[in-house]
Amino acid sequence: MKLARGEDDQPLKPKRFKDEKENQTKDLESPLETQIGILFYVNSILESQLSGLAKKGLGCEGILVILKTGEDNEIPIPVSLAKETNDPKTFVNLFRLELEKIILPDPVRKIQVRIQTTSPLSSEQLSLHQRKEANPLDKIFIRVKRVLGNGNILSPQIISSHRPEGKLQLVRYTPSKKNNSKENMVKKKEQKKTSPESTESQIGFCQNSISGFRLYHPPKPATVRQENGVIKFVIADSWYGEVAKQKGPWEISGEWWSEAYHRCYFEVELSRGEQYLIFFDNFLQKWFLQGIFD
Repeated sequence: MKLARGEDDQPLKPKRFKDEKENQTKDLESPLETQIGILFYVNSILESQLSGLAKKGLGCEGILVILKTGEDNEIPIPVSLAKETNDPKTFVNLFRLELEKIILPDPVRKIQVRIQTTSPLSSEQLSLHQRKEANPLDKIFIRVKRVLGNGNILSPQIISSHRPEGKLQLVRYTPSKKNNSKENMVKKKEQKKTSPESTESQIGFCQNSISGFRLYHPPKPATVRQENGVIKFVIADSWYGEVAKQKGPWEISGEWWSEAYHRCYFEVELSRGEQYLIFFDNFLQKWFLQGIFD
């Protein structure tokens, strides 16, 4: 009667899911020599592993597939995503791209799949009305990595510097998760309103009416002939000529704590109308071509 009335002396104990195995190995009955067979077994292992993660509300960001062709011969193939998921097809499609560039020395006798990184799924992924949208960035990243090699994909990063060629540096690109929540969108809008606009990325030597500027990084050596402090003739890169007009100098210096510099910049216009930005390095006592105005 107590149970019928909903009365129970024992507290509610939620059922705990068993810890899913992070590593699963499949011993093959017969060695595999085709990619189709390997993809089939990898897909079946991932379906078992990711279904267990889905019960916990978790997704996977990276896996490691190890193909064993012999007792001591292992071929590791890592696959990483920009966003967590529990869809095995996404991993299998990317794994196929990695598998295509590998020549197997012998038939595969054993397949092992390791779940490397997991994280909670976002609220959008847990929604009952979730719209399945493929993320093309993951496939593009894998295809580019196949051509350039792992670690050779670089991304520009803006840094604080007064040197024109020192305003950015190239860093190793890694896919990152994008959080598109409303709170973050509001914070970004508020930061744009409150933060002053930065003009540091603009060339600040003089107001030039020409629309474009091609920057040389690193600057190219130049030969300059002067008379009484006035630049008369310039040779740099593949061009040369007499100087018809010049503006400057504009002196900049800084970064004494790392790579100190002290430069004097000039804008010069040749007799044929071309305009260039050159500078004299006071430490090296040499002239350099910084860029060309278009």
